Amino acid sequence: MRIWYSYVFLALTVVLSIRFFVDHGFWIPFLFLLFVNALCLIRERALLRKLRANQEKDRQLEYAKLAITQVGLTVVLFIVIVIVI
Repeated sequence: MRIWYSYVFLALTVVLSIRFFVDHGFWIPFLFLLFVNALCLIRERALLRKLRANQEKDRQLEYAKLAITQVGLTVVLFIVIVIVI
């Protein structure tokens, strides 16, 4: 059974944002996690579809690009939410 990056990302963001739940209640962190992890899942599915269509691409490189951009996007969104709230 293959563990997708999206599920690992979900677990890590939940564990790392427990303090965010304590400080800001339930709904703001929940909506943040829902948005970020849904975006990650959608991007990973699109990447898998693209890799199936184009077998010549390097799977590990494409997954590394996905991970780097997703973590960067999450950090930026988290900073924006913390500044706004």
